[in-house]
Amino acid sequence: MMPFIYKISFLIFAFSGFTSCCSTKKNNVVSENTSKIETQNMAKKMIQEGFSKGTVLYSDKESDCEYVLVLEDGTTMFDPINLDNAFKKDGMKVWFTFSPLRRMNRCDKANPINLIDIQKRDE
Repeated sequence: MMPFIYKISFLIFAFSGFTSCCSTKKNNVVSENTSKIETQNMAKKMIQEGFSKGTVLYSDKESDCEYVLVLEDGTTMFDPINLDNAFKKDGMKVWFTFSPLRRMNRCDKANPINLIDIQKRDE
């Protein structure tokens, strides 16, 4: 009679270990999908509020601006005249709103802008 109890106990233990292992994987997948959906919803909200999606780029070339904001499409560059030091990090992903400036360009490839708002992007 004792061996039968041990067999049942072992099966219950093995089954509970197997199901807890699988449920962790499912939870990770659900968390990743939820994060992606939240990121997409945040992007839609920011675009609706007039923000542009960009990246901060640093350059030490003579004719370039030190820091520029490049739009996501990679074709348009802006020279933010009031970029805060906290955002002067090469490769930083940002959301920003701006107003164009009617003044002479400080560098060849970027148009001067005044930043209205800038926020770090978590993508």
